[in-house]
Amino acid sequence: YAAIAGRLEVGASIGVAHYLQGDTADTLLSRADAAMYVAKNAGKNRVAFLRDGQWVVRSGEVTPPPPSHSPA
Repeated sequence: YAAIAGRLEVGASIGVAHYLQGDTADTLLSRADAAMYVAKNAGKNRVAFLRDGQWVVRSGEVTPPPPSHSPA
């Protein structure tokens, strides 16, 4: 990861799978794994999931909150 202006930049590709009636652990994890690869192939910082048989990919970029200053 590249340190930029003293900050560490971290990215992630995330695949989401919803439990469907009749799923086994293997089928659920297989869908999550496939979704992760769809997210990775779509670019950095993406989240992917299946909706009505179609892949949905969203940007996973989040603006971090400003640093908190705890009282001394």
